[in-house]
Amino acid sequence: MKDSSVRTLVFLCLIITAVAVFVHAVNEEVNKPQVVSVRVISESRNESLININTADKETLMKLKGIGEVRAQQIIDFRTKNGMFVTTKDLMRIDGIGATIFSSIQNDITV
Repeated sequence: MKDSSVRTLVFLCLIITAVAVFVHAVNEEVNKPQVVSVRVISESRNESLININTADKETLMKLKGIGEVRAQQIIDFRTKNGMFVTTKDLMRIDGIGATIFSSIQNDITV
């Protein structure tokens, strides 16, 4: 595979969220496609964001408006209901409404 093809493939893997990609040479006859597993890790991932699915109580308390009680509510909620799918799921917790969410939405991730 040419260097430019490899770079293109890597670039496309970073853009799409795929579990597998099919890789073929340009003029290759394909009888049975090969599956290549890929784990995509974004290079632009911001390490300073707090993951509300994995953060402990002390880490959650670093968020504006989240004290000890709300941090424990977040942990209890995800323990009972499973991981948050989106950050907006935080608003399903009593006491975390639009005001608190808007003040922390840029500091959190799932």
